[in-house]
Amino acid sequence: MQYFDTDILIHYLVNQEPLKHQQARQLYQQAATNQTFFISLLSLQELTYALAKLQVANIDVEASAMNWHSTSLINYTAENFARAIELSRQIGFKHINDCLHTAFAEANNCSELLTYNRKEFSRIQPLTSLTITIL
Repeated sequence: MQYFDTDILIHYLVNQEPLKHQQARQLYQQAATNQTFFISLLSLQELTYALAKLQVANIDVEASAMNWHSTSLINYTAENFARAIELSRQIGFKHINDCLHTAFAEANNCSELLTYNRKEFSRIQPLTSLTITIL
């Protein structure tokens, strides 16, 4: 299974950078066809915030949120949060959401976490056995 970081979803929905948009669309379509990916409620929360910051119309933000909400979403547990705290101790608590994404992927036996976020996830990579693919 693959875990998509929020930025994959943002690039899938919004064509800010054409190459990333096309790549995110291909990644999502392939994973959706094969039903081999997870999205968390945290990703959905971050996605709605990011779309609003990008000045996407409220009705479109809501539609996107409701569309993703119809998929199989995972939420975090106290154990996931404890793992995120452990990771954050090492890279900084400003990045707890990225640590939570990592904890979700680990706990759900994902083989890979996909992201465009090189800065934070390159610091998390040595702290997990999870394959983190930075696109």
